[in-house]
Amino acid sequence: MKEHFSIAIDGPGGAGKSTLAKAVAKKLNILHVDTGAIYRTIGYAAFSRGLDAKDEAQIAPLLKEIQIDMAFDETGGQKMLLDGKDVSTEIRLPEISMYASNVSALPCVRAYLLEMQRDIARRRSVIMDGRDIGTVVLPDADLKIYLTASAEERARRRCLELSERGTPKAYEEVLREINERDYQDMHRDIAPLREAADAVHFDTSKLSFEESEQALWIYRVDVKGLENLPKHSVLLCPNHSTDLDPVLIGLCLPLDYHLHFMAKAELFDNRALAWLIRTLGAFPVQRDGKDIQSIKTAMQVLHKGENLLIFPEGTTIRGGVGYHDGLPAHAHAGIAMIGVRTGATLVPVFCDGQKKPFRKTRIIFGEPYVPEVTGRRGTSEELQAIADEMLRQAYALGGQQVGGAPL
Repeated sequence: MKEHFSIAIDGPGGAGKSTLAKAVAKKLNILHVDTGAIYRTIGYAAFSRGLDAKDEAQIAPLLKEIQIDMAFDETGGQKMLLDGKDVSTEIRLPEISMYASNVSALPCVRAYLLEMQRDIARRRSVIMDGRDIGTVVLPDADLKIYLTASAEERARRRCLELSERGTPKAYEEVLREINERDYQDMHRDIAPLREAADAVHFDTSKLSFEESEQALWIYRVDVKGLENLPKHSVLLCPNHSTDLDPVLIGLCLPLDYHLHFMAKAELFDNRALAWLIRTLGAFPVQRDGKDIQSIKTAMQVLHKGENLLIFPEGTTIRGGVGYHDGLPAHAHAGIAMIGVRTGATLVPVFCDGQKKPFRKTRIIFGEPYVPEVTGRRGTSEELQAIADEMLRQAYALGGQQVGGAPL
């Protein structure tokens, strides 16, 4: 058994990597290492000496002159020391961002810091954030996360942070700087910012800090088949294992995917959960009887070219039977009726029922399917057959029979 474990978080500037990593480190009682702060410290050293941060001939000698250390307080907070002086505040000045990006592109700087970072992970359990942690620094990390948010959302957060510090800046200027930094980080020759092939992709654009922390802390999602998804008028048809299924599926999708989903009305009784699922595109459906309004809403979503998620089973399935109706797992024809009448493309989705902290939860998107029926609406037998086939395919993606038993 490994004595220590490591978590790598990569992503663009302003995505909230350090803030979230700190919170998770506190809960896990492990060390948080903000590698960006280390590069900022070198950038600050170059800035304060009037050096060209892009010139390796100037920066290489600097590395031999300075002494960089990290100190951690009783809460695990990281402080950066430059030649014995705490520069944790100075390195966060806006003008230091580009200096940090420029020095981080130099081979001499990356070689200088690489062994330092790896040595920390060898000696202690860590959550380390940066731009090349999962791809270069800790390629064998136990968990890799790529944390991102839209440039606009990151600029909004950054403006709020600067305002709270008493150094406000125009939104347009902050957005321009973020886009420039992103381009530079992603196109540098040495260790560019990129998502590790085995990383969990996590977009926080629509989430508050608390929601981001909860999702990051609890679940590790292994997503496959996103390339199968058409962009418009798609009806996702997943199996239903827990109430978290639509939230996790929604977090896997691109920010601009415009996904809506039916959710049982009881979920909207919890104000916090209601806010989250509405943000992710949910609208309520009454479980008892026919909810005509929810069907109309669903069809309007698809007619507009947006995308919809409906569970063919209509209830969570536990031990092969419906949690609310006690019946064996089966598909309801209503999902096929909505798909046929709107001309939507149906896509089966497998959602793993094994959701445990730091265990991979599989979400697999299958091949798109456009049903063909008799006439414009099809017969009841045809609609039931379509719904049955979608559910069968959803479970089969995960190697299961309908209800969850292994194939």
